[in-house]
Amino acid sequence: MKNSRLVGIAWSTALVMILGACSGASPSASPSSGSATSTPPASPAASVSTALTFEAFVVAACSAFESMDQAIGNPDAGTGSELSDELDRAVEAKDGPAATRLAAAIMTKLDTGRRQAGLAAGYPSAKPMMTQLDRVLEAFAAMVVAKRDAALDVSGAVEPQAAFENAGGVEAWRAMLEALPDIDRPAGAPVRQCPTVAVSL
Repeated sequence: MKNSRLVGIAWSTALVMILGACSGASPSASPSSGSATSTPPASPAASVSTALTFEAFVVAACSAFESMDQAIGNPDAGTGSELSDELDRAVEAKDGPAATRLAAAIMTKLDTGRRQAGLAAGYPSAKPMMTQLDRVLEAFAAMVVAKRDAALDVSGAVEPQAAFENAGGVEAWRAMLEALPDIDRPAGAPVRQCPTVAVSL
């Protein structure tokens, strides 16, 4: 099962375009490591209070997006990661043990992304965006659990796309993009390109 229906917003293009517009003065607006669990962990972004510099925010935010890319792939392009593609094949084959193993590996990546999003939320003006990114990753975790359950023929298993939507993934994605222009960029700070994903901050 591919992710092409998840969100009709180009994530890499939108991130570059919106944050690129903020390159001057501050804008005025705009799983566990052992196994996949039945419910995603509590949001880390909401509990972070340590203030960060803009540079530290960029490092943490890029790490969060990299973890999402490694776990899920590019949602808008409908291209999965190596792990998510393997999970999809396991689901199609009804290979429960393989799906359980792959789901656990993906959840580990998503947990890493959520921790990094929580850290990036320490840059005060980025907290709304990072809180929404955390919600996106949480929704992907719900989708992964649903895929695993489908491979295991769990009675009453939720359809993966429905699991993502029910967890608020679509709304969180849009809210994340809407929060981007509110991030304060220090005067004269150059645009930072994330090293492994097509995201500029």
